Amino acid sequence: MCIIYEKRSKYVKRKSEKLVKCITETAKKSIEEAAERKDDSRLKGITGNSCLVAKEAHYHDSCRREYTRKDDRHQAATDPALLKSEKAHADTFTHIKGYVQKYIIENSQVERMTMLTEKYCLYMQSHHPEVYNPNYKTYKLKDKLLKAFGSKLQFWQPNYRSELVFSAEVPKGCAVEAAFECASSDERRLEEAALVLRRLIFDSFKNAPEMPWPPSADYLLSDQIQVPAMLTKFLRSLLSKRASASTGSIRCDRSIGQDICYNVSCGQWKLPKQLKLGMTVRHITGSAQLINILNHFGIVIQEVRIKSAVTEDMSVGAQTKIELVKVEDESTQVIAKSTTMEHGLTEVKDKSTEIEDESREVDEEVTEVEDYPTEKTETSNVERLFRTSLF
Repeated sequence: MCIIYEKRSKYVKRKSEKLVKCITETAKKSIEEAAERKDDSRLKGITGNSCLVAKEAHYHDSCRREYTRKDDRHQAATDPALLKSEKAHADTFTHIKGYVQKYIIENSQVERMTMLTEKYCLYMQSHHPEVYNPNYKTYKLKDKLLKAFGSKLQFWQPNYRSELVFSAEVPKGCAVEAAFECASSDERRLEEAALVLRRLIFDSFKNAPEMPWPPSADYLLSDQIQVPAMLTKFLRSLLSKRASASTGSIRCDRSIGQDICYNVSCGQWKLPKQLKLGMTVRHITGSAQLINILNHFGIVIQEVRIKSAVTEDMSVGAQTKIELVKVEDESTQVIAKSTTMEHGLTEVKDKSTEIEDESREVDEEVTEVEDYPTEKTETSNVERLFRTSLF
């Protein structure tokens, strides 16, 4: 008997599961820890009285896994992030179920599993981008389809392509023939290419750097924002027959590629071409109506955004000019102060020159007085008084 759920027999996928002995310390420890965590008095009594390994206790392996992981599942189910992800996947799968019911079961169409996965990822990316996973596995979607439709669907794996899914009411030979015709039709191949390019565009948009606002001329002329390489390759094959691309064809590839990315993202992805062209038209014509007409055709961004970019750019330029004027005023004041100091120094020099001239005149007069020896005493006193009063 299974010591965990006290069952003698258990069936998994219509097969009887055998009981196994508890022979490893890892299994013993996991059961004991789970019993302690759940406060399971019955199992705690069994594990406490004797060793499960020594007693050679039996259990179903699936019961042990369920018993030891039950708490973890309960905790994970209450995680808000996990609940949000599960809700998003449930909504996306509901969309895929509607597609499968309408086109595969009712209209007997044949679809490749890779394209169903592509549709699944595109819907998730558009409606639930916060939990979008570009590497979602095809086998997970297949398991969901089997649980939802059961025997209504059949799958067939060709040797050279991905797995096919079709209605069980369609004979396999007819399904293979329909799949071959579908794969070889131009319309279906173009539809598949469009789905792939759409997903790549949204992936590039998600990983692209955010455009600074207002954008500078250096940023608009740089190559920081690139359209997907597969889109460029597709346009190069479409627009030119030559293997080597010329300057003109490269320019056309970039221009049309940015238009496609802008319109696929419904104008959310701001690209340099849409802004540069809009600013150029506004500068040449000044017509807001013309810009709005071009915006309706998906060629330029909205006139309000262009006006905002130009206004903010002018505000930044005006602020820069004001700062430059302030710097020039301060420089003028410094020059004026230095000029005043130079004038002061000139006046001081002039005064010192006058004093030197006066002192020369005094020296000459003193020399003349010394030429009269008879009046030496008086002259000496006069000279002393004169020099004292002068200096």
